[in-house]
Amino acid sequence: MPLVPTRRGASCVWRGMEMRDNSGGMTMRILRLWLWLVPITLLMAAVVFAVVAALNDRWALFAVMVVMGFLAVGLLWFHWWAMYRFGGGRGTEEEGRRE
Repeated sequence: MPLVPTRRGASCVWRGMEMRDNSGGMTMRILRLWLWLVPITLLMAAVVFAVVAALNDRWALFAVMVVMGFLAVGLLWFHWWAMYRFGGGRGTEEEGRRE
């Protein structure tokens, strides 16, 4: 018998044993907060240091901060995608209620 999980609604089934859905627990809230807070903080730091670098005519540092800002936006998008793809975003919950 293979040990491959199958998805049924909001629960994951392993060999007939159901694991409860823990998407609303404290750990998941902390993880979601972390996934939103890190890229936003990185973006804010990149903007602040880019302004300081531009005011002091340090254009190499300014360029690095612009790249870091793009990295932060990409990380923010990736975290958003991962949370809604694997975390069962808003659309998944409503679809589950209809069925």
